[in-house]
Amino acid sequence: MNKSESDIRDEFFSDVVCWQSWLDVESALALAQGEIGIIPKSAARNISDNANISNIDINFLQDEITKTGTEVFSLTRAFSSICGDAGDYVHWGATTQNIVETGQLLVLKKYHFDVMETISLIIEKLSEIAKNHSNTMMVGRTLSRHALPITYGFKVAGWIENFIDLAEQIMEIEKRLFKLRFGGAVGAFHSFGDKGKQLTELLAQKLGLGLAKVQNRTSTEQFLEYITKLSMSGQLVKKIIDEFYYLNTEGIDEFRESLSDTSIGSSTMPQKANPKKLIELRSKSNKLRQQLGGVMAFDLPSNEGDQSSNDEVSGMLTTVCPLMLSVLYDFIHVLEVIEPNKVKMLENVKSTEPFTSSERIQMELAEHMGRGNAHDLLNELAKEAKNDSKKYLELLSKNKFVKERVTEKRLQSLVLAENNIGDCKQIARNLAEVGFEFSKDISKRYKNGLGF
Repeated sequence: MNKSESDIRDEFFSDVVCWQSWLDVESALALAQGEIGIIPKSAARNISDNANISNIDINFLQDEITKTGTEVFSLTRAFSSICGDAGDYVHWGATTQNIVETGQLLVLKKYHFDVMETISLIIEKLSEIAKNHSNTMMVGRTLSRHALPITYGFKVAGWIENFIDLAEQIMEIEKRLFKLRFGGAVGAFHSFGDKGKQLTELLAQKLGLGLAKVQNRTSTEQFLEYITKLSMSGQLVKKIIDEFYYLNTEGIDEFRESLSDTSIGSSTMPQKANPKKLIELRSKSNKLRQQLGGVMAFDLPSNEGDQSSNDEVSGMLTTVCPLMLSVLYDFIHVLEVIEPNKVKMLENVKSTEPFTSSERIQMELAEHMGRGNAHDLLNELAKEAKNDSKKYLELLSKNKFVKERVTEKRLQSLVLAENNIGDCKQIARNLAEVGFEFSKDISKRYKNGLGF
């Protein structure tokens, strides 16, 4: 999976893809109108049979767009010319926005399926890591300082839940976003008489879209909500990449990015191996996150239609959508090239082993002297030790309050990091199973061509 932002834009948001989506709407509209007697059935079939952009001279179409300044009008005129007498029924009773916004939804639906499949793959890969590293010990940090021992699998388990939450939030928007955008010039079926409701229901069915209660042409909130969730995925990816980046720091060295044999780390320092993929993705995910500003600055359309607002939404979609999917693809690649340094992870755990076991010792002592007194005692001993692990252990062993309440053998067991990782192993394994199941369900849901 190695698609660039440009590749994604060409696949989903090129002019040709856009024009084809409009023809798909025109085709479905004609067929629906033919079925309920608004236009002749023969004309409807002719329109549908010819509704392929390959049948239209693209150079001629582009010249027409330049002349008229309107894409839909130019497309429908070019399309009508190849439909013979049936051409008189192309775009019957529809308006530009009906075609543009509904076509946009058809493209977004295909894009959306790709997004969800990619998130599914990410969850699957994270689940594999959580399962394989449920026992791999590392330091758990809070406020950038050593806190308690954890496992790498436990850390990844949190990311699995993050991505499941993201997927569920995006899916929850589907029922609001993927609704037919139709109804004529202002959404009240002026051109269709008493057949407007029937036509809309049939058209929605043919296009695999839901139905709005009111065909409101100024309803853009759903698009903004979708853009917001896509942009927020940048925050999630950046959070994880920032962790890898920090833990890659010299002196910590818990992760390294595998480089090809021909890769050059630095132009001036031959020995230096820079984490190139991490750096690139940090920048790109941050760029995606920044798109939230566009949503906040957006002015909602007024009256019964506002082309400028529609254009602005369209522009935001064609920026955010390729960027978001590119970020997800790059994140998958990072998961494939980032390597945990298990030796260094364990070494870092052991470097502060007695200190990071203080909470466990505190709770043992608390049964005899109260939690507050136990906390104060260990705090004083830790300060006296001044980050010296051996001295801290020695002070613990010799302290009369500790000796009276904890045997030497028990103390030696309590300070071992491997005896102090809580439920990390089980949580990692449980979330791995949850992730595998969720990933499987997502894949099944979208491969079946979900309708909204």
